[in-house]
Amino acid sequence: METSGETSLSVIATIVVKLVSTHGAGDEFIGVLAAELLWGRGIEAALGKAN
Repeated sequence: METSGETSLSVIATIVVKLVSTHGAGDEFIGVLAAELLWGRGIEAALGKAN
């Protein structure tokens, strides 16, 4: 995210889970992120939901 020529950094909290498999994790993340952005959510809200 860039504002006025300066770079901004945001931290998004994670949820601790027991890992079983990573198959499809990237697909799910990108799918939710894309859907949230298409629904007009901001990048931080969309990343929080996708996470």
